[in-house]
Amino acid sequence: ITAIAIGKKAILMAQKLNERGNKEGTKLSAGEISNRVYNMMVFFSQQQTRKVVSVPDELSVIPITLFHLLRGPCLGPILQHSDDIYCIQRLFLNSSFQTCLRITQPRLYCLKQEDMLKTRHVVDQALSMQQITDGNANNDNNPISNSLANEILSNHYLKEIPMVTLALQSHFILILDHHTDVFIWSGFSVSGGEYDKIRDALKLIVRNEIRHRYPAPNIMLFNESDSMARWFEARLIPAHKDNEFLQIQACQALIGNLSGKQRKELGGKLLWTDDYSFYEWLSHVISGTVGL
Repeated sequence: ITAIAIGKKAILMAQKLNERGNKEGTKLSAGEISNRVYNMMVFFSQQQTRKVVSVPDELSVIPITLFHLLRGPCLGPILQHSDDIYCIQRLFLNSSFQTCLRITQPRLYCLKQEDMLKTRHVVDQALSMQQITDGNANNDNNPISNSLANEILSNHYLKEIPMVTLALQSHFILILDHHTDVFIWSGFSVSGGEYDKIRDALKLIVRNEIRHRYPAPNIMLFNESDSMARWFEARLIPAHKDNEFLQIQACQALIGNLSGKQRKELGGKLLWTDDYSFYEWLSHVISGTVGL
């Protein structure tokens, strides 16, 4: 609730400044968010005997939620038309708490290749029972899509993971729900036509999840290294810039089973940008060198 309140105040500030012709409105409101996080961190560090700046676990969601807001379509540097920015800002300011949470806490889900292969029997069984015909084989609402969707959900193959660039592994299909947009990204190893039925099932799952939202979200599909994929990747936290200790600490379930060579190969294929990782941003905020 606190993070949403801080975010709404910052966006309202940005809109008012922009309406007055201040081109730095968004930058100043982002600085206000950083200032709020800085004050919170300093206040709670003064309550501790050790000189370590940290916050209680109950409040740790505030910095990461606000960091996502700074990177997202409301205040982030993502290239988009000013009208689009204004619309998403108005949506955030006037929406329910749950909608605001989805905008400020986007969710990333992963389906691994090894789990996709476990669903082969569903397709074989559907075909042997002649549940589908050639006429509707490409319809993502056909019986095989429903069967695959049920198999994926009932076995919990679709798992939520940290929203970081280290998730861009070639044997994953990723779903990012950003409330107004839903991205489905396929890695190299699972981008072939033999996995199209899996993607159809995932689209069905997504459509069932978003069917009551207004405005209706866009659903976009692309593969690793597609030009459109950069729009999705820009929303992920560039955790590949952090050192190995921080990566393991934040993403143990995601990369903990990878060997050192595999982690190096994964990091090597990810682009190096001047965007802050979460830990870099937090470090600059604490030291008072960003947005203050």
